Amino acid sequence: MTTYSYPKSRINARIDQLAEEQLRYVTEHTQMNVTEALRASIALLYDKVSRETLRPADVLARGQSFVAAGASGDTEGSTQYKSILSQSVLQKYQGN
Repeated sequence: MTTYSYPKSRINARIDQLAEEQLRYVTEHTQMNVTEALRASIALLYDKVSRETLRPADVLARGQSFVAAGASGDTEGSTQYKSILSQSVLQKYQGN
């Protein structure tokens, strides 16, 4: 996840008793303070929601966390992938 440096804001929020108990449980078991726990929770929810609305091009633009999106330096992979894959499978099942 990319970390940006934004000005800090103070937020006042009302939560019900269950949410308060859950927040207390998280802070006690993770050694996070309330601010850290809320930031982590918001980041997780943001990540989940943003993935649901992304176009495939947006996923690729996120960087090298996508399979086969990185620069491996292997220029033959795109043209000889079938033989490379076949060799890999043979080695796996022949125990080499």
